[in-house]
Amino acid sequence: VRVLMAPPLRLPVAATVLVIIAHVGAYPTYLTCDRQLAVGSEIMFKPAVANEEVATAFAGKSCGGSYTPGEEIEVSVVGGGTFLIEVSGARLESGTCDSTRSIASPVKLITSSSTGEISAWLGRAESGAGPVNVHQKCTLVPASPGLSKCV
Repeated sequence: VRVLMAPPLRLPVAATVLVIIAHVGAYPTYLTCDRQLAVGSEIMFKPAVANEEVATAFAGKSCGGSYTPGEEIEVSVVGGGTFLIEVSGARLESGTCDSTRSIASPVKLITSSSTGEISAWLGRAESGAGPVNVHQKCTLVPASPGLSKCV
C-alpha cells in the first residue's frame, strides 16, 4: 500500500509574519489578575495608554457624588468596544479577580462592606491593532452621616 500526500504549502517568511502581526491585538480582557489595569501595563504586547475621558457611570449618580453603604448601585460602560471594567472600594456581584473586574455591563456593585471611596474605570480596545486605552476613574464617596442637633 502506497500513500501519496500533497507537498506542504510554503509561504514566504515575510507573508507569515504579516499574517501573525495582523492578528495580534491589545484586548483588555486578556489582562490576568496579577497585573494592573493601568497606563503603561503591558496588555497583549503593548503598553496601555491614558484616555482622559470617563467611560464608566454609576446609575443615578454623578462622578464625585455620594453613596450609602449597602445601597444597590449599577456600574455601566459609556460607549462600546471591547472593554474590561475594574472597581476599587467595592465588589462586583459577578466578575473575576476577587469580583473586582468584569466584561459585563451593567453590573451590580456590592457596597455593604464599603466604607471609603468607590471607583470604577475601564480599559477599552479601540481597535484590534491598537493599544488598550485606560479611561479616567469615576469615584463615589461615602455619604456624610446626618448631624443631630442637641437642644
